[in-house]
Amino acid sequence: MLPTTVPEPSSPASGPHVAILGIRGLPAAHGGFETFAERLSLHLVANGWRVTVYCQQDGAGEVHEDDWQGVHRVHIPCGDDNAAATVRFDWRAIAHVLGHRPDVALTLGYNTALFCARLRLAGIPNAINMDGIEWKRDKWGPLARAWLYANDWAGCLLGNQLIADHPAIASHLATRVSRDKIAVIPYGADRIDDIDTEPLQALGLESGAYLTLIARPEAENSVLEIVRAFSAKPRGVTLVVLGRYLPEQVPYHREVLDAAGPEVRFVGAIYDAPTVQALRRHSLLYVHGHRVGGTNPSLVEALGAGNPVLAHQNRFNHWVAGHEAMYFDSEAACSRAFDELFAEPERLVEMAIGSALRHMEAFRWDKVLLRYEQLLARLIRDRSARTRERGREEARPAAAEPQLAARSNTLAARTGALSLGVVSAARRFLLLAVLLVPLLLLLQSLGGCASPPPPQGVSIVAAAQDDAALRRANELPAAAEPVRYLIGAGDELELRFPDYAQYDQSAKVRPDGKVSLQVIGAVHVLGRTPEDVQQELWERYRQLAGGAGERSYLIHPGDELEVKFPYQANLNEVARVRPDGKLTLQLVGTLVAQGLSPEELQAELVRRYARVLRAPELAVIMRSFSSQALRVGPQGQGRAGAEYLRPVVMLKTATPQQVFVGGEVQRPGMLPFTPGMTLMQALVQAGGQLPSAELRAATVLRKAPGREPLVIRRDLAADLAGRATNDVVLEASDVVVLPQTAVAALGQTLDQYVFKLIPPLRNSSFGFIYDLRGRRY
Repeated sequence: MLPTTVPEPSSPASGPHVAILGIRGLPAAHGGFETFAERLSLHLVANGWRVTVYCQQDGAGEVHEDDWQGVHRVHIPCGDDNAAATVRFDWRAIAHVLGHRPDVALTLGYNTALFCARLRLAGIPNAINMDGIEWKRDKWGPLARAWLYANDWAGCLLGNQLIADHPAIASHLATRVSRDKIAVIPYGADRIDDIDTEPLQALGLESGAYLTLIARPEAENSVLEIVRAFSAKPRGVTLVVLGRYLPEQVPYHREVLDAAGPEVRFVGAIYDAPTVQALRRHSLLYVHGHRVGGTNPSLVEALGAGNPVLAHQNRFNHWVAGHEAMYFDSEAACSRAFDELFAEPERLVEMAIGSALRHMEAFRWDKVLLRYEQLLARLIRDRSARTRERGREEARPAAAEPQLAARSNTLAARTGALSLGVVSAARRFLLLAVLLVPLLLLLQSLGGCASPPPPQGVSIVAAAQDDAALRRANELPAAAEPVRYLIGAGDELELRFPDYAQYDQSAKVRPDGKVSLQVIGAVHVLGRTPEDVQQELWERYRQLAGGAGERSYLIHPGDELEVKFPYQANLNEVARVRPDGKLTLQLVGTLVAQGLSPEELQAELVRRYARVLRAPELAVIMRSFSSQALRVGPQGQGRAGAEYLRPVVMLKTATPQQVFVGGEVQRPGMLPFTPGMTLMQALVQAGGQLPSAELRAATVLRKAPGREPLVIRRDLAADLAGRATNDVVLEASDVVVLPQTAVAALGQTLDQYVFKLIPPLRNSSFGFIYDLRGRRY
């Protein structure tokens, strides 16, 4: 676990000054934002920053200030603990910031982002963490949802920098502002490796004999569905539910409690960090039902504790927990997942390793805090650069034309009052405009006229975007990067273990994207490079080795053992373990020796000989052995020597990669895929377009492993006319479709539903005659 203490800063008064807004206060005792603010504050103080954190205080009184572990705190009383008090607190906190003018502000959440207009007008750079898509949460009523929707827009418009803790949140924000304004920085968590079980004893729990569910009891967190699924049948373990339940006040809380079976325990809301960490570390499985939001802190902390994860299937959870987690999308699916996991305990081991690797990859605190520090420092540098540029612009007239500059100064002095009045009026007008735009959006959403968000499953990108913007919008690798081979289903991998040839093997990628390997079991490789898979295997073998525990030799077939009795020499004998792993000795008969340590075999023999001897004493001595297999720890947790297994992953055979072309082309079908192939190149290889093709709507369908489906539309007519460059680089297994024009589709429809149903119409003709001056025409 990473240390929570930080060194004292060398000279805190000389460093940059940051104000942190939007939380309840420090030390953390409420939620994820408070925990993050505490970690970030201590990190910045340790690196020479001056940090001011605004703390909300219940009741009445005056604003007062103090210091906590080098962090300057401003306490603002705001009355009762409710939503209105939070709004008052945010307004007063920003007013205090304006009076002290820090170098940069960090706002956590956008619930009152409208107030950030004051920071923008004052010229104080402000980075806003946009949290989740709050206005979509089920718990909010229409007015609260409209307020959040308006503030979502206001935060996008008013923040100098937007921070998203999840790529899906970044994609949502990119529909409103430029991608350049958005930074993706996830939440962090400590790695919990070793923690005492004493807090479990106080709760009457046993390590590895319970599951954890840590969530606010709200419908959007699927608490009711999880409790029902777990309680559907006896499980033999306990589901421990953390959270504050008020059944007399909240109907949903009462419904959850009524649905709970005898194996479900509600232990209340626990904020003591060591207790929560112990609960996580010793849990058999962590269940996460959140359906909305970004990077949920509770899920990240479960990964840091090395918990196997069973989570609700959605784009937010899937990116955080990764491929090794198990997912459910309904109460029935959750119940089936419980059945499967309890029937296959080895799957839990695979999932735990996957959670630990995912945490190391993306959610370590040191990486997260460093990226925040770099972002805040960049905002300060950008502001300083703009200030210096304005100073140079103002100095140029005076340096080049002193007389003109003197005259300008005189004129400015004469009209100073008027200028100040104009500037003040302009600022008021700008503030009014900034406030009116979100309010208009608020009224629009209340009237039901707001544009619906795009469906989650498919992203449709405008044809005007270039390829680089398209890839950034959909979290795809940039086309300029070197082409990397991605492993596909049916590929055959060869693993070579230097110095340990007995582990060499070939493995074919299964349709589910996994390969089965010796010692560590199944590994997900579909859509990954051989280099990435090789790195994961090294880490898995290293973790499998366990810690520096007691090492025991495991008996194998062919080993020669001597069983020696110090007081009954006539019972001494030498025996070799049979190929079936068994051993036959006098008086006790046949027993299984394979997989036991000599000490365990000795204890078993003492137990068996005690049936025929009084207080038998004996020793098991290894005469020869045929294997180097060891295990670590008294309970077999880990395998000694596994840290030296560092396989080289090679691609033995690869399944052919193809691109599929259909629609209005001369030769529809499959084309061999070559790296760098573009949409127009594929159409040319398919013989070109038919006269009935609609070039303005060429479509590419893409389903990358582990990602949501993507639909790319291109206007190739503009390319052929030389007005644009809309070509797109294809990937293996892309489907290219060139649709019909509207006229061709109409003709086909008439032919199918009119002319074929009424054949005389196809060969009929129409005419007319008329008389003109007595002649018939």
